[in-house]
Amino acid sequence: MDYSKGMLEVLTQYQQRLNLDNITPLHCSWEQDWQNVPQADIVVASRSTMVQNLDDTIDKITAKARKRVYLTAITQPSFLDADIFAALNRQPQGFPTYIYWLNRLYQRGIQAELRFINADLSNYQGDYVEFLKSVEFTLGSLNTEEKQCLENFYNERKIKQIPIKHGQPKWAMISWRL
Repeated sequence: MDYSKGMLEVLTQYQQRLNLDNITPLHCSWEQDWQNVPQADIVVASRSTMVQNLDDTIDKITAKARKRVYLTAITQPSFLDADIFAALNRQPQGFPTYIYWLNRLYQRGIQAELRFINADLSNYQGDYVEFLKSVEFTLGSLNTEEKQCLENFYNERKIKQIPIKHGQPKWAMISWRL
């Protein structure tokens, strides 16, 4: 199940290529009613766990799994290169990390297991305008001074050929038995 039709198309391609008949892709989001979502032995939520209400999400995913739940969560609060915050003279900000999931599951009496998955960070490839759009997408609009600081940061990295990282260096995989 995913809210992204594109992700479901990729899953379907893998499913066909590997001749898997035990996967049922469903187009649905966390916010929608799951009444018509069938139960499954295993429910997986990957890269979709930055939600408003952990308890609602835990209830939904647990109600649909018969044997086990797997989910991935971020390990770092931001997808932006940490040096961007320093260049903007801002304190790092971001999203709650996997530890919130573990704590909430523990508080609810769920003994979760934790493993980490290493990931390759990507580098910004575009020009400054695209870079600015990406940063503002995450942080909101920058003022004139911040835009100048960001442009200086971008140009310095380009000149010195130092990549500007983007993404998560590792993901947390949290699972529990039912």
